[in-house]
Amino acid sequence: NLAGLFHNQVMNNSLSITFDNPHYPSRLRSLPNSPKELFYRGNLACLELDLIAVIGSRTSTRGGEFSAGYFARTLVQHGYSVISELANGIDSAALSGALSTRQKMAAIAVCQSSLDDPRLTQGPHIFKKIAEEGLILSESTNYLNHRDTSYGANRIIAALCKAVLIIEAGPYSGTLITANYCNHLGKQIFAIPHKPWDKNSQGCNRLIQQGAKAVTNISDILEELMT
Repeated sequence: NLAGLFHNQVMNNSLSITFDNPHYPSRLRSLPNSPKELFYRGNLACLELDLIAVIGSRTSTRGGEFSAGYFARTLVQHGYSVISELANGIDSAALSGALSTRQKMAAIAVCQSSLDDPRLTQGPHIFKKIAEEGLILSESTNYLNHRDTSYGANRIIAALCKAVLIIEAGPYSGTLITANYCNHLGKQIFAIPHKPWDKNSQGCNRLIQQGAKAVTNISDILEELMT
């Protein structure tokens, strides 16, 4: 029970929880490089739910964004919560799809930069709604989203999720980093197959060749998760 716990008040409206707190998320303790401190806005009880990561390319197609919204929304309707990075493209489409169900704790977002980054807090989209209805996490105190710190969100998402669904990914997409972490952590990997000449889907096709389960409808995911 996370109610009534003391957490450090940091930044503007954010809280933090440190690794030595007994209520630090147990799923993150399994990482060899666990965050020493997590900053958050929202309800930490979200991390006790069954989380499915729905992720993909920032340079997404309209079809990919539609798929992300559909699968995220349907997963929530079947009792799961969706976790993704707070990023443009597929990830934002997935989070928006989860939020569209109007169910509490449906969307969990992980940020690479500080939760006080003005690009997030003054942005036009879903930051405020996720903070009010779900959870936003970060391990960063830096506004700048440096490439050498970008793996942080990938490994946090992989540790927290039960499985990952990859909607679109190019051959060198950062999405594949999350898939690699999931593989090392023994998480189920799902990917949507695409036309082989479509550059934005080559990562998905490669993952399927390597053993990820190909997804053509929601039952492909639900049946696998129930076994």
